[in-house]
Amino acid sequence: MKFLNVRVDRLSLSKARWKRKVKDENTTELAESIRKHGILQPILGRRHNGKIEILDGAHRLAAAKKAGIEIAPIMLKELDDSDGTMSSIETGLKRYKLTNEERAKAILKYKELWEKEHGKTQRGGDRRSADAKQNGTGGKPNFEKDAAKRFGYSRASINKVVNRKNNLDPKVERALEDEEITAEHADELKKLPRERQCELLSKVLKGDLTRDQTREIVAAEKRTVGKGKTSDQLKRSLSMSASHAKKLSAEIAVALRLIDKLKEKAPKKLKTIQCPDELRKADDSLVAVRKALKGRGAASSPA
Repeated sequence: MKFLNVRVDRLSLSKARWKRKVKDENTTELAESIRKHGILQPILGRRHNGKIEILDGAHRLAAAKKAGIEIAPIMLKELDDSDGTMSSIETGLKRYKLTNEERAKAILKYKELWEKEHGKTQRGGDRRSADAKQNGTGGKPNFEKDAAKRFGYSRASINKVVNRKNNLDPKVERALEDEEITAEHADELKKLPRERQCELLSKVLKGDLTRDQTREIVAAEKRTVGKGKTSDQLKRSLSMSASHAKKLSAEIAVALRLIDKLKEKAPKKLKTIQCPDELRKADDSLVAVRKALKGRGAASSPA
């Protein structure tokens, strides 16, 4: 590690840098501070192809140029592309006030690099690894645990970001990455089938749906369809319910016939049996249920 003072016009942003957008509103106030006090925190860089590239400190560099500063302090490290990206992500997640969208992008980029070294993570965790570790035979590294420890976040917050990516349609994911929608919008849309996500996405992008309106629509559709069920799954579920009602109705009919026959043969002994009327009422109810279920199944089918 070396510390150098380098001319600002000789510095460029590295392609290995985690690409957090440099926003003008974030550099204006910083430029005023730099004009008064200078650059207090050295900018992280590396030598690459004979030039000095910036891995972390893009806002400070932009603010220095805006403030008219010619020389910037650089902390020079020998880092390859992977280590350079990892270092800029870690610095960003630990030091900066990031938006939910920026934080998610950084965590997912870290996950991509982490998996190159440790292998793909499994949804829901790796129980075999946990068992192996408990038995003293070692175990695979756990991404959520590692990321939470490294960046100071809870495992639940890391899991939320990963889960969101796993359940989003690619179009919605791109809109989130480009910051066209908020993380809150994405968290609601991920609960719906992917085709429906895209339908609502177009309305969100047009400004027709706020976050709260999106939440209300998703909640209403979840109540209608049932937890995690698509329209096709709902129709199958309704069909099964109708079949079950039909089977129960048939069994009740058999019971009624048997009771009537028994009462004809031995009416005195069966005076205590009061169930035929109740069974007939139950049978009528089941018929009504079957009709209702069939009606709902037809209504839920796509036009």
